[in-house]
Amino acid sequence: MTATTERSKISAPTPDQFEEDANFAAAPDLAYLAGVLIAEDRNRFGFLDQVDIAYLWKKKGGKRRGNLTLGMTKKATGDLKYFSGMQIVIWLAADHHGERTPKQIEATLYHELLHVVPEYDEDTGDVKPKLVGHDFEGFAAEVSRYGEVLEDVQAIAPAFRQLELFDGER
Repeated sequence: MTATTERSKISAPTPDQFEEDANFAAAPDLAYLAGVLIAEDRNRFGFLDQVDIAYLWKKKGGKRRGNLTLGMTKKATGDLKYFSGMQIVIWLAADHHGERTPKQIEATLYHELLHVVPEYDEDTGDVKPKLVGHDFEGFAAEVSRYGEVLEDVQAIAPAFRQLELFDGER
């Protein structure tokens, strides 16, 4: 994907677009889209300009605890870091995104970027990427039944109230 490519045209590769016996494929379209997202949210993601991130499509995402694994963000360590030269690897599952809209693909990539936060070294002043978990892990039924009783639901509730103010596309 070139810089002139519109983000609204991004799509997942089909299985036949992967090299034979390959589970991963380079994803310049995702790298481009991540650059757009980083530029749009400099306060949150500006530090990522200094982080070496590999963006990949994974042929099959699989499932975890019965849910589709749409993507994953990993810190590159050991041999992966040595051979790739990357600090972070982000992949999206091509099979699970095949029928998804460009906006849904963008939302998944944004989600994966949110797993990376800056960690400041007080001695050197350097910024290193640190991975974090989700703000909330729960069930719709528990929120419907108990509302904002739990702290992690309290933390995300303002975001949902803010969305109610907009009638636009999400």
